[in-house]
Amino acid sequence: MKRFSSKSIALILVTLFTFASCGQPSTSNGNTQNATSQDTTSASAENTTSSQDTTSAQSTGGEAILKIAESTSCTTYNPHRAESALEYAELLWVNVNLYKRIYSEEKQTWIWAPELADGMPENTDGKNKVWKIKIQEGYTFEDGSPINAQTFVYSWKMLLDPKLANRNYNSMYLLQGAEKYYTGEETNWDNVGIKATGEYELELTCEDIYIPEFVDEILETLAFVGCSAVNEKMYESCFNADKTENSYGTTPEKFVSSGAYRLAKFIDGQYMEYEKRKGGSPYAEGLYTPDRIQVSVATESATKIQMYEKGEIDAVIANTKEYEEYPDVYYSYTPDNFGIFINSQSTTNPILANYNFRYAMYWGFDRASLVKVAFSTNKPNPYHYSDMATILDPKNPENRLKFRDLPEAKAIKMDGHELTDTGFDPELAKSYFDKAYEENGSKSISVEMQYSEGDDARKTWAEAIQHHFQELFGKDRFTMTLRAVPHASIYENMARTSLKYDMSCTAGIYQNILKPWQNSNYVYSGPDVYSTQYTVLSPEAAKEWDELYYRCQTGDYKLNPQGRIEASARMEEIIYNEATFIPAYTRGNRWLISDKLEILMKDGVGDPFLEFAFLQARFK
Repeated sequence: MKRFSSKSIALILVTLFTFASCGQPSTSNGNTQNATSQDTTSASAENTTSSQDTTSAQSTGGEAILKIAESTSCTTYNPHRAESALEYAELLWVNVNLYKRIYSEEKQTWIWAPELADGMPENTDGKNKVWKIKIQEGYTFEDGSPINAQTFVYSWKMLLDPKLANRNYNSMYLLQGAEKYYTGEETNWDNVGIKATGEYELELTCEDIYIPEFVDEILETLAFVGCSAVNEKMYESCFNADKTENSYGTTPEKFVSSGAYRLAKFIDGQYMEYEKRKGGSPYAEGLYTPDRIQVSVATESATKIQMYEKGEIDAVIANTKEYEEYPDVYYSYTPDNFGIFINSQSTTNPILANYNFRYAMYWGFDRASLVKVAFSTNKPNPYHYSDMATILDPKNPENRLKFRDLPEAKAIKMDGHELTDTGFDPELAKSYFDKAYEENGSKSISVEMQYSEGDDARKTWAEAIQHHFQELFGKDRFTMTLRAVPHASIYENMARTSLKYDMSCTAGIYQNILKPWQNSNYVYSGPDVYSTQYTVLSPEAAKEWDELYYRCQTGDYKLNPQGRIEASARMEEIIYNEATFIPAYTRGNRWLISDKLEILMKDGVGDPFLEFAFLQARFK
């Protein structure tokens, strides 16, 4: 089973209004767009979730209306089946959770906060294994039925139903018996660590090997969209005859809101509208400021910018060059890491196994110049754990420390050389290349680099890298040829089961910036290995890396914050010294935001989890 915290790639990347995935076709700024899940039955323009909906998209009536544009519609409002980042975001508006991430204006960062829970989880056994959660009373679904402890027990039982094979089942991985129930090994639901101990009280029991270090892991689980509340009466009516399929949330008529907003209008492929409702989430009573959220569907970036200029939407990404000097722009950065992958296990090009050659590629990479050439909004990054990465403070578990500021991180070396903020040292790079050239029999070194076809920015990026390294090392001694391949093939070619490449420069790794040690792209053994992993390490390095990884995940470092810091630093050092992935940049977006919105971010840079927290913005 894949651990949720590794899998929480999807959770961590949930941003409110722009979404990216390194595995999908890219746009001209080097950012990528998530695909949505399978098609569902369309609702007609007349279909709404309630006959009470009389407010059109044009009638404002003094309401605070947030207007945005997305590239596609939601294909489901069932939190158990949500797939795209768009769905992860919008489903959290209409489905209530016990906890959510919200933005703290005072702290200028995201924080965990109760939504329907009445306070934070309380550890009752003194060992972080058993947790009590109280639920606020008086909140209901859109149909008036109460939301209580039994609501969540039912919702999670359906989430883990082995017949349904729900996509988001493993969000509950840390709870006792959850995985066994899902796989059918355990058939008695009473043996799963989820109990209603009162009408408005839950008790959660964790698996021994997944006992959380701090309450954060409980909060992360319960804030995930997959753990939202579903309406039992409607859910039951949506089963097929043998209960192997459920159509809950596939059309507005098959969905009942439990959250701060209700789905007021849905025109598939064109428009979605959400309105604040009474009796739902406590967040509707003050935290969330828009009375209504109008989402237009527009597939082209240029169309969205035109809509913004006409006042039809309130915020838009504007990454094209004409906005580089535009006043009053805002920036947000995603916690991923793009760069050059090197196939050190190539059977056709032995130079790729040469450490000196790979070190030359790292130190010879002029990130600042090359990133600017192709992606003006992206931020150069020479680190495997970028400057966004944080880790819990061993002295105060309520604090997070910036990983790059720690003495353990500063002590990391790459083949004996200290890291720098640019990662660019042309003389050092040439000295490494000289060694590699000599070890290659003083013969010219040739490599092929793949990049995503059909994207001008990616092509520019690849050509700039090609020109730079051939000039740095000398065209008579180094030749880099380029090959454009379909974007989907980039990852297929890089998978460990195929390794059909020399180098690739249009792929990336999503960083877990809250748990730096936790990167599934490097796990080689055990239950956390993904079938599509594409990074490569030597057997010796992989063995040490995996040992440290599992010590942090389930071993003696799990309850040892200082041990996790030291392990994280060593794990990062291993990756540097393998040099099979050469980090280059973190993706960024340039935003235009309407003057009618006052965002909470004082420095104008969006939060990596909540973007600009538009649902908490002030309306002027």
